[in-house]
Amino acid sequence: MRRRDVWPGSPGRAALTGCAVAVLLALTWTWPALGRGQLLYRDFVQVPDPVLGPSVLGTDGRAPRAVPLDAVTALLAPVVPSGVQQQVMLVASLALAGCGLAVLLRRRGAAACVVAAAVAVWSPYAAQRLLVGQPPTLLGWAMVPWLVVAVRRDGSPRRRVLAVLVAALPAALTPFGGLLALGVVVVTALAARHRPGRRRREPVVLGALGVAWCLPWVVAGLRGATAAGETSGARAFAVRADGVQGVLDVLGGGGIWAPAAALASRAHAPALVASTLLVLAAATVLVLAPSAPSDSMRVSPKDDGPHPHDLRVLGAALVLPTVVALALASGPGLALWAPAQHVPGLGILRDTHRLLGLTVLATAVLLGLGVQALRRRLGPVVAVGATATVLAVAVLGAPDAPARIHQAYRPTSFPPGWSAAVAVVGDRTTLVLPWQPFRRQAWVGGQPFLDPLPLALRGRVVASRNLTVPRDGGTVVVGSDDTTALRAWARGDLAALLDAGVEAVVTWADTPGEALAPPPGARRVETSGPLRVWLVDEPPTVRH
Repeated sequence: MRRRDVWPGSPGRAALTGCAVAVLLALTWTWPALGRGQLLYRDFVQVPDPVLGPSVLGTDGRAPRAVPLDAVTALLAPVVPSGVQQQVMLVASLALAGCGLAVLLRRRGAAACVVAAAVAVWSPYAAQRLLVGQPPTLLGWAMVPWLVVAVRRDGSPRRRVLAVLVAALPAALTPFGGLLALGVVVVTALAARHRPGRRRREPVVLGALGVAWCLPWVVAGLRGATAAGETSGARAFAVRADGVQGVLDVLGGGGIWAPAAALASRAHAPALVASTLLVLAAATVLVLAPSAPSDSMRVSPKDDGPHPHDLRVLGAALVLPTVVALALASGPGLALWAPAQHVPGLGILRDTHRLLGLTVLATAVLLGLGVQALRRRLGPVVAVGATATVLAVAVLGAPDAPARIHQAYRPTSFPPGWSAAVAVVGDRTTLVLPWQPFRRQAWVGGQPFLDPLPLALRGRVVASRNLTVPRDGGTVVVGSDDTTALRAWARGDLAALLDAGVEAVVTWADTPGEALAPPPGARRVETSGPLRVWLVDEPPTVRH
């Protein structure tokens, strides 16, 4: 007599159960971010009326880190407000990861779907990527299981290519997401060559498609970037793995380079032990799976879930990202990785913490398979207990994540005077001060956020790009700003400022950074709100 499933039902019902858990957990983390207004938190910023300016299109000389995301946001803004787009992306960056895993494992039973979805969503990795302000990067990670499903689906090659393209588009909104999607598609296509109806050239075709969806940021980089990556970026954005505690943190998906994005719980034994246990349990499933009875891993020919011979890929995803991230964090690995940043485009990979997302997904899949194996061998009661245990341990690995994210992501409305100041500047080339990339404003809540003004201005923006990252008791500065315009404004040389192409100067009030007194020849335009505007290309008004 066959044992009944933990939650009996069709594969579709199992997938829906896992998706429901994923969406519920995603909303548990992000519900305070839902409301009217924009989100302004670290790298995740937007303005009420984004425009297709040089900064958005990636033609202003900066590295195209938000190409084509900012352009897509600007194009959709008349139909879908930019704040709504942000909020959808924030929730989707978590929910889509769990839902994708549930769909991938739908023929393994509801228990496997629930476990995989919960482990992926409630992970230190997901929490720290959000706390560093990078939901777009997390969205690329969330599309990985969907890409695997698309590549493995049955049917005609044409439909398979279309499915891959649809799954890749959200990931391709950012350069790293596009590269990640390209790598996942090629590896999965190579692993799926044994499946019926596959053509030998399919991995090549899918690889060429992946190159195509990376073209927006590649072209922008070739046309607008003024320099290759900084060697200091390798050290600044390496994972933090100090001592045994740091290594365990990285092993569980933590260890992000930004201290402000670290979870306090990850500094203590319970959270570290919990996430380490999950990884060890996943590794145990990986080791024992090949020796399990054949019926424990048997699937139908139409199954899109992982096959026994795909365990090598899962094993590589479980181990290699962590090994690479730790190897490049210090010693000989860092010594080689730092000068390699001069290779154009390689700087996209300098944030090695992002690699750990693959380990998290592999852990989630393997734990789902483990619950399925327990169900088949020991019955539904044991499987239910194992499911509850895994969920509890996953939560223990990052218990303070929801509270931190609630504090970070809250919608805010731009103050009166913002739109008027932007309109005054028009399409002028603008120097933005104080000379640093991040701002703080009381109306935002006092948290730091990347200056969003370049997203609102139609002309070229001259602003600081240097990032300062605390490391090893000191600071690492990444970037090499051209301060010609800044120095001209500081010494009151308007002619030199005009020679540098600057026609307007905007300063943020009440924000960290040195406030420079305007020179006598600049014309101040009366504005309200946080922005002060001076026009350099027009003479001052003479009052009688």
